[in-house]
This record gives sequence, structure tokens and C-alpha cells, in this order.
Amino acid sequence: MPKPSPQRIISWLFLGFWSLLLLSGLGFKASAKFAGWPRWGDHVLSENRTLNPWPDLRKTPAKRWGGAIEAWYNDHFAWRTQIIQFYRYLHFDWLHTTVGKEQVPGKNGWIFRKGGNWAELEDYLGAFELTPEEIGRWRDLFEGRKQWAEAHGVLYLEVITPVKAQIHPEMVYPMISRHRGQGVREQVRAALQDSPARENVLFLSDLIARLTLSKTVFYASDHHVNAYGTYMIFKEIR
Repeated sequence: MPKPSPQRIISWLFLGFWSLLLLSGLGFKASAKFAGWPRWGDHVLSENRTLNPWPDLRKTPAKRWGGAIEAWYNDHFAWRTQIIQFYRYLHFDWLHTTVGKEQVPGKNGWIFRKGGNWAELEDYLGAFELTPEEIGRWRDLFEGRKQWAEAHGVLYLEVITPVKAQIHPEMVYPMISRHRGQGVREQVRAALQDSPARENVLFLSDLIARLTLSKTVFYASDHHVNAYGTYMIFKEIR
């Protein structure tokens, strides 16, 4: 019997490795169900969405079976929680790099956002410099709303809350925090000083800054204020 060549051995090892890797998820799922190992179900990752269930193949067109099963598998493969948590640790705590296009790590597990529909770091850096025309449109917007409300016998109040980076620059890494500029909120606030709508626009940056001296107001890993901060904002509005 001829001895297999090194190239053939390498090819078989390559095929065996990737076959084992691709089938390991199903094997671990079966092992967990029948033997109780691995017990990754004890470590649930909280997500702000519903995980994809196993698709109903009778109601799913055949051409979509592959994508539907893949979506289910991506949400239920073995050790998914641990892998995601390690990925998060690797990028946020060790490499200090962004995850995706918007999540930027800060100190002590804090996360800030850039780009997209919540460009708080660009705003912190003063990247959005309003032109006189843009500032004029902001004044027209607030003054027009005030006039409309008064014409209908109601009180108009616009509430402007700060972004997390403006309140907690100490949690932003120095390569960003040292370059603080004037955000859009400060530019609009200055433009409204002599406007008749000045008292109708409530800027809460000072309130939030005072609260953070004694309480935690923002979530470390989310850009919203927490329950306490929300209550204090509501109390200020009243």
C-alpha cells in the first residue's frame, strides 16, 4: 500500500479540522441537551431584542431556509454568551478599539458613541459648527413653536438633555477628552439668549452635571440616562 504524500495528509487534516469545527456547535447542543454539558445556558446574555427562533419550515419558502436556519444558529450556537463577552473584553478592555461602527470604549467599562444617529463624541469635539443660517433656523423653529402654542392657549416647553460625553469627560480616554470643543447645544443656547423663546427651551446640562456629583445618572454602557436621571428630569419639567 503506497504511503500517503505529505500534501494528501495536510489536505485531510485541513478537511477534518474544518468539518469538526463546523459540526461542533450541533454536537455541543446535543451534548448539552442529553448529557448536561456544556452548561452555557446558566450564563444568559441580556440583549435588547428577541433571539431568532427555529424557523417553521412549512411556512417558510424553501429559498429562505438557509438564511432562516443560519439566523437561528447565530443566536443559539454553543458558548455564544462567553464568546460575545470575551469579544467585548478583548476590544473594550484590552485593545481599546471600537466595536462595529459606533461603539467607542471609555474608562472602567464606559462606552460612548460616534457617528450614526447619536454622534456624541463628534459633538463633544465641536465637529458640528453651525452656520449663521443654521442658527437662524433653530431660532425660527423655537420661536415659531412658541407662537403656535400661545395661539392655541397651551404652554410650549422644549427640553434639551446633554449627551453622556459632555457630562463625563473623565471617562473618555485622553486622546479624545483633551480636545473638547463647543457642542451644538452650547451654540444653540448662546443663540437663544436674546430670543423671546429663551424661557421655553429648558437646557438640563447644568442639572445633570450637579446630580452626577452625588449620584449615578447615566448608564455606563448606554447613552441614555438611568431611572434616577429620568425622574429628576421629569421633576425639573414639572
